[in-house]
Amino acid sequence: MELLDTKTDNRGSLLKFKLGKKKFLIVLTKKGFLRGGETHNMPQRTILAEGKIEVVTKLLIANSKGIYQNVDITNTYKGVQEFFIPPNTPHYFRFLEDSVIMEYEDENMTREYYPEYRKIVEESMK
Repeated sequence: MELLDTKTDNRGSLLKFKLGKKKFLIVLTKKGFLRGGETHNMPQRTILAEGKIEVVTKLLIANSKGIYQNVDITNTYKGVQEFFIPPNTPHYFRFLEDSVIMEYEDENMTREYYPEYRKIVEESMK
């Protein structure tokens, strides 16, 4: 296993490892902070190892009249849980407790900031 990168800021720390062609992130984040504000070209697999978080995603959903609208959906996770975010789905994480998440990244996974959500994340860093 090779350590590729480490980053630390007021939110906590991020460690990126590589094992063969697979990349793994371990993200430690303090209560009250946000992370993400992006989309990926592939499903994102995340494991909450400790703590409590909210995951906010923007989904295109049809209303009762069959008109599609972008809707913010919030799911809460606590303790040890695994969850997936579909490809090309804008999302960010809100940390309700000091928490540790782990993410798996395929070598072909790309990341693109989603301006509406990234602005929220960056504001929380001030």
